[in-house]
Amino acid sequence: MKFEVHQSVGAIIIDGDDCVLQVRDNKDGVLWPGKIHYWGGAVEPDDESSPEKAILRELKEELDIDLREVDLVPFHRMSVAYNNPDNKHGEMSVHLYIANLTTRRALHAYEGSNIFRLNKNYLVSELDSLEITPYLHEALIGLRDYFEKYYE
Repeated sequence: MKFEVHQSVGAIIIDGDDCVLQVRDNKDGVLWPGKIHYWGGAVEPDDESSPEKAILRELKEELDIDLREVDLVPFHRMSVAYNNPDNKHGEMSVHLYIANLTTRRALHAYEGSNIFRLNKNYLVSELDSLEITPYLHEALIGLRDYFEKYYE
């Protein structure tokens, strides 16, 4: 087995009082099919090892959100272990951002099966009733703590 360390990025989009999240595709080969997750992906070579460049690229690919439409705030970083079917395992360092939309408009998911909106006032009370990924659960707890610190 080969051990690898990867960097990835994620964003929880804030649109007014809503956290805008991704419903993952429900098909073979997709990790956590049909579950609710944050937007994002891997830091790629073209991103010049910059998590901020990577999340801006991912938001453009997945939702057609442009740099001018979002205010990025780094808010959480986590390390997660993974094992995948092709016998690779390792650690992923995930850089999470709050992506505050500065322009209100309809959003369309170009990746994932749909968009899920969660009112930020229900971040904790709704968690147990939602089909979310374990990484999103940790991110939403971090987001709740962020809101309590900076907005209460």
